[in-house]
Amino acid sequence: MRLALAPLALLAAACGGNLPSFDVHASSKSTIPHQDCGLTCGLSDAFGGLTGPFGSLGSFDISSTSDFKNQGVPKSHITSVKLTAAHLVASATAAGCTPADFSFLSSLEFDVGTSGQPTVRIAHAEGPGGGAFTGTTIDLTLDDVDLAPYATADTMSITTKANGHAPTKCDVDVNAALTFHVIAHL
Repeated sequence: MRLALAPLALLAAACGGNLPSFDVHASSKSTIPHQDCGLTCGLSDAFGGLTGPFGSLGSFDISSTSDFKNQGVPKSHITSVKLTAAHLVASATAAGCTPADFSFLSSLEFDVGTSGQPTVRIAHAEGPGGGAFTGTTIDLTLDDVDLAPYATADTMSITTKANGHAPTKCDVDVNAALTFHVIAHL
């Protein structure tokens, strides 16, 4: 009788075990051109890279990343996806050009959308006291949004909205690094 119960115990342990979960990393870069008009330049003058689709994340398929492919899980088995980190780094496009920081921005938000789903905010940041950011990095505050309906679509679009003015001295490269935590069923 013990031999007959052993496979059932293994099956029960497998069914009650943890669902596969893993992190998927995505990155993209956008260049924001400077404008010589100083603080009178609006974001629309220079911000094609920070207002609207953000680089390669404008048409993003989470299942095409190596992090996802290495798990051997079909996209249709996704149960939950959460954004767990959103980090931006500014750098000058030309050597020696300063300042190449986020002082031209006062707020930023990342949104996600896909066909058949509403566009929702997934991360945001605001400069100190509503003023300009300082420094070359921004860690965005994450919104608690389950991205599974977006991640299981053919592609999802990650877009941004920004407030501020165009950079005044240097073209600025903005590199975004996002981490998604995926839970799937077997």
